[in-house]
Amino acid sequence: MLNKWIHPDQVGTLYPGIDFSALDSQLDSLPDHVRDWLKLHPGPVISHGAILRGEKGHSTILQALVRVKDVFPNVRYLIAGEGQDKPLLEAEIMTLGLSENVLMTGILKKIAPLLRVSDLAVLPSLVEPLGMFQIEAQYLEVPTIASRVGGIPETMLHQQTGLMIEAGNVEDWANAIIWMLSNPVLARQMARVGKKMVTEKFSLNANTKNLIGLFEKG
Repeated sequence: MLNKWIHPDQVGTLYPGIDFSALDSQLDSLPDHVRDWLKLHPGPVISHGAILRGEKGHSTILQALVRVKDVFPNVRYLIAGEGQDKPLLEAEIMTLGLSENVLMTGILKKIAPLLRVSDLAVLPSLVEPLGMFQIEAQYLEVPTIASRVGGIPETMLHQQTGLMIEAGNVEDWANAIIWMLSNPVLARQMARVGKKMVTEKFSLNANTKNLIGLFEKG
């Protein structure tokens, strides 16, 4: 029940303002160990930037890759980040036979160089208040798949700017990854629409405009 002093018509949503120019200026190369690994492992690149914790869904992608490999044997999954679940993920990579398909890069100071070499960005979180990785990926016109959970649906349009998949559903994630990698032209078209959407919704200019609008409502 709303407080009697709160007028619903004067309440709005203010999304964070993101300095996308910072992504545009990240023209550095990837760290040597990442570039060297990519040279030795040619194939489509899936990237995922997130802290290494269970709720970020890394295990979902690892399990999905077992099926994806049937269609794309040389698929590569780059996991950027550090966290408490690193030993668990390393063990799962070995158990699933993915040691030639997965690289745990460690923390990357800048995410844009990774996204620029990616054919696909994924955010398979089981819980996510909003998420930044999928917003940054869309801005850089990288085809994106994310979980339909938490605040993520406010950052993407299903089948328009990317795909949103049920969190933790390994089969659906495998199917989505295979579709994206099999349809690069359509995937890139969605990515271009994604850039337009996130720029209009999450840029610093959009944030300022919406903030002024909220004040004017008052």
